[in-house]
Amino acid sequence: MISDRIEIRNSGSGQDKALAEAEKAAAWCALTPKETLRARLIAEEMMSMIRSLSGEVNACFRIECEGKEMTFFLTTSILMNEATRAELINASTYRENDSAKGFLGRLRDFFERAMLSGAGSYVFAENVSEQPLPPPDTKISFDPGWDHYERSILKNAADEIRIGIRGNQVEMTVKVYFGDKA
Repeated sequence: MISDRIEIRNSGSGQDKALAEAEKAAAWCALTPKETLRARLIAEEMMSMIRSLSGEVNACFRIECEGKEMTFFLTTSILMNEATRAELINASTYRENDSAKGFLGRLRDFFERAMLSGAGSYVFAENVSEQPLPPPDTKISFDPGWDHYERSILKNAADEIRIGIRGNQVEMTVKVYFGDKA
């Protein structure tokens, strides 16, 4: 099952529809009430995290289901800076940019990061994803309410979080499997 694509705006429009779509997908997957709440929580926290990091939301949300596996997608544009990029990458399960695959993807990612960081703080390496993130004490100019709460909840509720960054375009992909784990 592939859900409808839902446009989510800063005004809050689309958010209720996205949450309803999460519940509809959960019903299609025959999830229990507790699992349905978990699916809804994931959708809520994805939207909340992006809003906390960017301050504004103009995003596209959708869900794909196969059996007991749900995959949530949220795509948006963010005014990117080094700290925002680091926060997004730190939210991913593997702490890497999912869009930096292959030689050209890694090369593009290298130049994007170099442009964000200023003059030459990165050295091109075989695996660009191993380049250092800004130190934890880097001053971040986010919403004062940002306390990594959304990221923490999302990491605990999901099985896998992937973040793809290409320029100012961000795609967050969250997977969760509701079946028995052998």
